[in-house]
Amino acid sequence: MLAPGGKSQVTVTVTNDTERRMEGPVAVAPLAPGLSARIAPEAVDLLPGESAELTIELSLDAGAPPRAHSDAAIALLAEGIAPWSFTVSVIRPMYWQMERWPAEAYESTEDAAPIPGGERVAVEGNRMPLPEPGMWVGRTRVLNPSAHERPVRICSPSNYPVRVWLNGEKVVENPGGPIRPSYHANPAHHYGAGILLPGWNELAAAWLRGDEPGEAHLFLTAPDGTGWGDLVFEP
Repeated sequence: MLAPGGKSQVTVTVTNDTERRMEGPVAVAPLAPGLSARIAPEAVDLLPGESAELTIELSLDAGAPPRAHSDAAIALLAEGIAPWSFTVSVIRPMYWQMERWPAEAYESTEDAAPIPGGERVAVEGNRMPLPEPGMWVGRTRVLNPSAHERPVRICSPSNYPVRVWLNGEKVVENPGGPIRPSYHANPAHHYGAGILLPGWNELAAAWLRGDEPGEAHLFLTAPDGTGWGDLVFEP
């Protein structure tokens, strides 16, 4: 996870599965605007079966353009062996404006999307922060960089009742309930469908959190459940 203006460190273990000694420099190259990368050590010397840890330090400029993720390419240039490379990817967190309302206000959201005025929070992964009982409302924007409309699947697995709106249209009416470990394989009421317009799209949601502990998630996929690497939430 790497937000603009932040830093992240990734450790990768490399094992020599060949029958030859693997000796040579290791290089790293950032593949995203505003991303800087360093690697240590800058060379490896591995006999067959030996392993080494590579530490990649990544930093993202505060003014970096919106992207769903930022990648860095790692290459091992061992003498006498074809160059070996892989990519490290860091995900940009979702940003939501979140606010807690009285539980009884949930009824008022049946026909209209709420407009929260709370703090902007970074959501790591797709689990929404609902720390206390009550109604939680959230709002964010999603950037579709394509020049064309895109059909989208709205996934909101939640133990609590939740409603979701995309560009002002209600796309999910989820009464809540048990959720499975695979967030893609829950009952149909946990999901909805909509259209992403070119450019920025408004996404709003309301969760009615009860006293019992539980969890709620929200994420977008293509209609077949596959991800989109170029969609970006509120920067």
